[in-house]
Amino acid sequence: MRIDDLDTPCLVIDEALALANIAAMARACADAGVALRPHAKTHKSLLFSQAQLDAGAVGLTCAKVSEAERVAPAGSSVFVAYQVLGEGKRRRLAALRERNDVITGVDSAHAIAEAALVGTRANPLPVRIEVDTGTHRTGVSPAEVPSLAVQIGRCPTLRLDGLYSFEGHVYNSSSAAERERIARDAVALLVEASRAITSDWEALARSVGATPAVPYYLRAAGATELRPGAYVFMDANQVSLGAYWEQCAATVLATVVSTPTESRAVVDAGTKTLAADGVPRGKVARVLGHNLWVTRASEEHGIIECEGDHGLSVGQRVRLVPWHVCPVVNLADRFALLAPDGGVRWCPVDGRGCSV
Repeated sequence: MRIDDLDTPCLVIDEALALANIAAMARACADAGVALRPHAKTHKSLLFSQAQLDAGAVGLTCAKVSEAERVAPAGSSVFVAYQVLGEGKRRRLAALRERNDVITGVDSAHAIAEAALVGTRANPLPVRIEVDTGTHRTGVSPAEVPSLAVQIGRCPTLRLDGLYSFEGHVYNSSSAAERERIARDAVALLVEASRAITSDWEALARSVGATPAVPYYLRAAGATELRPGAYVFMDANQVSLGAYWEQCAATVLATVVSTPTESRAVVDAGTKTLAADGVPRGKVARVLGHNLWVTRASEEHGIIECEGDHGLSVGQRVRLVPWHVCPVVNLADRFALLAPDGGVRWCPVDGRGCSV
């Protein structure tokens, strides 16, 4: 099967580009002596999880237990970077530990108490304290870390593995200098918090995340592990923050279904395909190979608008680079894997819809 045989809209992954992105990140981390634990929320695929592990990743990161169940190969190490609360999730986490080395995150006394019910005295559950380094989502301030560490130390079924953070605020940065400051400040905060816990602070994991900050994390001494996710496929947002269009491995193949005016065309990919999470005004997706954008979308329609002549015709097929690739992958049941020889084969999105 070739790409021209595909019906639209559909998600297409360029295998060579994705593998090149995986290899480049693995090399960068290895050269810096920092462990790589990529976030699987972007690809949600056993295929790419295994590719990342084969390239040298020490394990995977997942947002939810259900995601880890689907996309972490048996025997691999997986960090569930989320607070696991409730009896149902505790049971599933305990079951996951039977086939994987599992670490989980905590940021409160309540989360610590629940995690303690998953670990055992014979096999304590490794936990990491989430530190808020500026995103102001979950996580505690560095000043609160010692008290949580003491609480973990009192639980014989838990073992403090280290600290982690997510620098989501880097996506609001306006310059490379600002991204570097965010990354350096985050690493410094984790080092400071580690020192406040124990004299053996260097043994603690200090794990940071966010693809746009990776080059700066690697230059800031103190991080022991990186958790980037979007780097595997890249997207228009990553390009706006320093990546290149040539690195974008994920596109949505779409068909032009209408050209009402010379400045407006419509494709058959709307928000049910392209997603709308975090999309800035006028930049839902870029039309690859054209200086055009899908500027707005409804459920089944993507509207391309420009000031001049779009030059598109009804029936023409285009490839769209989404602004934010992660939710786009989650909307698809499968993707077409494009081989270097131009052939395609279908692959499942194993972790699709895993939000429990």
